[in-house]
Amino acid sequence: MKTTGILSLAAAAAALLAGCRRPAGDLLTINLPELAGAELQTAWTLDGAARVEEYFELAPDRPLDFVWMAGFDGKRLLFNAGDSIFLAGPGGKILSAFSRKGNGPQEYLRINSPFFDPEGRVLVLDRMTRKALTYQPDGTFVSAETEIDYMDVHFFPDGSRVVMAWPDFTKESSRTFSVLGPDGTVRSSGPEKSTRELMMSIQPGRMIAAADGSCWFRYAEVDTLYRIRPEGARAVLALVRPSKSEGSVQYNADGSVLLQQDRSRFFDRSCEVLGNLMFYSFIDTERREDHYLVYDLRSGAILYHGEEAPLLHLDGWGVHAWPSYVHGRDAWCQLTREDAEALLPGYNDDSNNAYLHIVAR
Repeated sequence: MKTTGILSLAAAAAALLAGCRRPAGDLLTINLPELAGAELQTAWTLDGAARVEEYFELAPDRPLDFVWMAGFDGKRLLFNAGDSIFLAGPGGKILSAFSRKGNGPQEYLRINSPFFDPEGRVLVLDRMTRKALTYQPDGTFVSAETEIDYMDVHFFPDGSRVVMAWPDFTKESSRTFSVLGPDGTVRSSGPEKSTRELMMSIQPGRMIAAADGSCWFRYAEVDTLYRIRPEGARAVLALVRPSKSEGSVQYNADGSVLLQQDRSRFFDRSCEVLGNLMFYSFIDTERREDHYLVYDLRSGAILYHGEEAPLLHLDGWGVHAWPSYVHGRDAWCQLTREDAEALLPGYNDDSNNAYLHIVAR
């Protein structure tokens, strides 16, 4: 299925809102309090930014629980639902399943989002037991590595990788992440944070594979978006929240931002990067409003800011599409029940989650 009508992003991009800043070091910032009070800017649709590939019900032949998209190898989609991990093919149909919950050598107690390793195998990290389980795509168990010192990993084509560090509880502070070369030497590192803060802020599985071979990475409590390449990491954008103290925002030597934050008002919903567009949403509890933001990382322009996800037109049918998982130029958006019933024959309240697969132009 293809979209009709292409809008020019350049024509839609307006001047920066008052909530945007460009501090020293070329690090862009978004001030959430100012943004929440700014006028909504909604004259934009996804039509010019993405084309539609397909929409489908995930695992239509099997009832599932809450579904989390986790990996994509160009043909197959990896996801976990409840305590189970699955590999799906075109149309969302299950091809194979991996591991099970338990204390055995091939089992896990608490999973991170699974992902594909450089050889196309499925890697599952157990956060609770610090164990990495490797499987063939057909579900065959390969090996188990114990006492791992990382909680998430992204592989680059040249054999280098970026790892989300496991907090070192023997120290007061730990590195947030490190970029390692093929030989394991450290090329670049994220800022140090207190061990307790790291443990409270860890969101494994949030390394987003970008189309240019880099990846995007953000810690919830740090509120800094990093662009990471094999040669190292660079802080790109900071989300500024109200400070608990009277002090100003501190910019560290590595370009990161140190904040004492009051998170009682603003809560993150999601943050995904598709091409050069960041899709970020948050809740303003003081004003009882949802905010959806589409942000151009090249120019710093806010292309869309509304209380609903932006519209994507499917043969005349308008869908409020918002990426829930991104890999390169591919993104998957979970459809509302109303949209799924209108777009998928036979879809009903007893059906599994339905997704729209789009590709960035």
